[in-house]
Amino acid sequence: MRRLLSKKETAALIGVHPEHLMRLARQGKFCQAIKLGDGAGCAVRFDQAEVDAWIEKRALARSADAPLPIAAMERLLDSASSTPASVTP
Repeated sequence: MRRLLSKKETAALIGVHPEHLMRLARQGKFCQAIKLGDGAGCAVRFDQAEVDAWIEKRALARSADAPLPIAAMERLLDSASSTPASVTP
């Protein structure tokens, strides 16, 4: 069964204010809200699976952009310094 999170629960989960959460959803930068009514002020919920996937995607993107660990950097520097430079006449 699908678990639905309130606006307040979802905002707390991702660490933003509920109004900012809704702004992100309207801008297409977050999961779309599920409206529970027809009016402009009706209650909304967010699908927990979609929220979890959004968080995971952000975590993976962060990992891909993360700098190399110091040990990997040192190995790269060592291998670069041990490679003889080409000499041009």
